[in-house]
Amino acid sequence: MDLLLREGSDKKNKLITVYLTLILLIAITFPSNLLVLVSGEEKGNIEFQFLVGNKDRIIQDLEQAGYIAEENQGVIFPAKTESDVVNLNVDNKTISFFTSEKTVSEVVNSRNIPIRPKDRIFPPPETKISAYNNISIVRVEEKVVVTTVKIPPPRQLVNSSEVALGKTVVLDLGRPGLKEITTKKVYIEGKLVEAHKISERVISFPKPLIYAVGGAVFRGDFIKKFTLLATAYGPPTVDRHVPSWITASGRRVRYGLVAVDPKVIPLGSKLWVENYGFAIAADTGRLIKGHRIDLFFFKSLRELNIFGRRYVTVYLLELPPPRKNPTSKTS
Repeated sequence: MDLLLREGSDKKNKLITVYLTLILLIAITFPSNLLVLVSGEEKGNIEFQFLVGNKDRIIQDLEQAGYIAEENQGVIFPAKTESDVVNLNVDNKTISFFTSEKTVSEVVNSRNIPIRPKDRIFPPPETKISAYNNISIVRVEEKVVVTTVKIPPPRQLVNSSEVALGKTVVLDLGRPGLKEITTKKVYIEGKLVEAHKISERVISFPKPLIYAVGGAVFRGDFIKKFTLLATAYGPPTVDRHVPSWITASGRRVRYGLVAVDPKVIPLGSKLWVENYGFAIAADTGRLIKGHRIDLFFFKSLRELNIFGRRYVTVYLLELPPPRKNPTSKTS
């Protein structure tokens, strides 16, 4: 039980008779577990306080607080020893009490307040106690935090003899890398006040994002010319850094692979597509029927939608090699 006391007087003759009489009547009237603490400042201002609890425990607490407690008919007259008032600020509250301890460290220890290694005590623990001391315990906590962050893929430009002249397209989306960052964070009274990086470690290196600058020009030699309705499609994955789509011909998706109707253009044919470049007919689609073509791009869904539907001129440059029929042995 903590008793919040203000400095009392050890001179009983300063008590005013009328207050003393009233207090005695109250103390006698109520049960024995109701005690009245009478104290006064040096100027003679009388103060009293009702204390409910075990009488022996209350007196024990008073004595621990620097008093010699004298009890008579439920009224306690604390005779103050040589002690000082301390205001202790800790954990967002202030505790005021008398103490006979000599140093700040002794006061803090006497209150059984846990002190963590990084906590700060003001004034310093070795400071001598004087009247009306203010002691503050500032809670300081250090945390070491490990976070994993992505490393953006670096950009790389290459010249391409497959992409149409004047076009710049994404050939490879690359892949982000990963790094582990260790940071020390300092909190004072629960608020972050400082953070600095201790170390950084690369877990995986990024793969470059490759842009192709087109330099291909159509020379005019072709087998057949088509006018096809073109649309655009891209990798069907939320994380576009991991394109996993495999085309109908077994190739992994990339720029330059297009979807056609095999009844119009055989799979494996080499093409020239207006404003696109050289292409391979490598894929099919549920909606790609008749004179239609679907052009692959590494683009966002928004960019693919902007492409819309448009007619393009497509030149058949080379047919796929004929399939070899398995030879049968005759007996």
